This record gives sequence, structure tokens and C-alpha cells, in this order.
Amino acid sequence: MDIVLLILLIILIVLVLSALNRQREQIRDLSANIWELRNEFRKSREHSSQTAISQVSTEPEDVVQPSNTDWSKAPPEPEVVPPVAVPEPFRPVIVESADPAQEPEPVFDAPPPVIEQPLYDLRPKQESQEGWFTRWLKNNPDLEKFIGENLINKIGIAILVLGIAFFVKYAIDQEWINETGRVCIGLGAGALLTGLAHYLR
Repeated sequence: MDIVLLILLIILIVLVLSALNRQREQIRDLSANIWELRNEFRKSREHSSQTAISQVSTEPEDVVQPSNTDWSKAPPEPEVVPPVAVPEPFRPVIVESADPAQEPEPVFDAPPPVIEQPLYDLRPKQESQEGWFTRWLKNNPDLEKFIGENLINKIGIAILVLGIAFFVKYAIDQEWINETGRVCIGLGAGALLTGLAHYLR
């Protein structure tokens, strides 16, 4: 049983190392692509600066043409601007009262009424009558692609996890794995899940 446990640990270590190597290769490829893009950007910037300098050097200088104005003629008379009518200031209307002791109160024009508009639309919203199956068909128009690329993969993952769980349970029932092996399997699985969760966070 110790040999089986050792083989399982070796398989887990190999899987982790292969994943790390794959990530390193991806990082190396990305860094190479970034370096190539940086060089291309630098070349394009130098080319654009050279073209701008060449365009500036080839543009002809503006030649100042002498004006044909005749200074012997008299300047034109200024236009006479008609006076602008200034509106009279607003004066309140004073209502005379019969009682001389009572002071007259000025009466102003009433402001236009303010129509308050609701801040929210209180009309009931029309909910769509489509069912979940209709929405699912709209989101997945290609049923064959959904089954082949999504559904079958999930079913396979579920079957694999259940098979591993039943195999470990059967091995423990048959006492193929002792207490030390069970503890090691639990620690290894917990560490693997913790690392995977930290990576996917």
C-alpha cells in the first residue's frame, strides 16, 4: 500500500511540475512578443518622426505679397450706429387703499406655475414573457457545439471525480491504505486544492 501511495504522490508532483513548466513557457512567449512589439513601436515612431521632419523641410516658405492699397484715397467714413432703446426698469404697481394709515403694498406679477415632474417612472414595466428554455436557446443557438464542447466535458469531469472518490473509499474499506496513508492523502489533497484556489483567485 505504501507503493500505491508513493505512486500517487509522484503523479501529483509530476502534474504540478508540468503545469509550472507550461506556465513558464507561456510567460517566456509573452515576454518575447512584448519585446517584438516594443521594437516595432520604436521603429514606427522613428519613421513617423523622420517623415514629419521631411515634410516640414519641403514646405515652401510663405512669401509676403505687397499690398495694393492706395493710401492717397481718403479713408471711408465710419458707419453711424443707431441708438439702442434701453428698456425701462420694472416698477411695481401700487394699489391705493382707502385707509391712509395703511401703507400700500406693491403688487408684483405672479411667476409662472412650476409643474413638478416625478423623479421616477411609476409606470409598470412590461416583463418579457419568454421562458428559461427560450432564453437558453437564444444564448446557445448551436446545440451540437454546446453538447460537444460544454456538456460532455462537465459530465466527464463529474464521472472522474466520482470514480476517484469511490476508489479511495473502496481502498480504505479494504484496508489497502492505512491511517498514515489516509492522513497523507488528506494533506496532499488539501494542499493541492489550496494552491489551485490561490492560483484561480
